[in-house]
This record gives sequence, structure tokens and C-alpha cells, in this order.
Amino acid sequence: MDHSQGPLGPGWLVALETSGLGETLRQSLWLYPLVEVLHILGLALLVGSIVASICD
Repeated sequence: MDHSQGPLGPGWLVALETSGLGETLRQSLWLYPLVEVLHILGLALLVGSIVASICD
């Protein structure tokens, strides 16, 4: 991605990309994968609870 002109896009996405959190996620070797694993586990928990409530 060419950032020679700076970040482009909707304002809230640019704010996220240039925030301290965005910078930390880009610089850390393990933080982004950890966040993704937690995200997948949360989705699995959500879908599992929905399936359990439907099958009950």
C-alpha cells in the first residue's frame, strides 16, 4: 500500500490507522495474531450459544 500521500479513506478509518492502538498492533509481532485468535474464539462462542439455544 502506497502511503506516500498519507493514509486515505473515511475519517474514522484514518483515525484508527494513525492511533496509538493501530501503531502498536502494526509494530508488535504477537499482539495482532493474539487479537485475531480472541476474535475467532468470540465468534465461535457466539455461534455456539446460538446453536445451543436453537437446538434446546
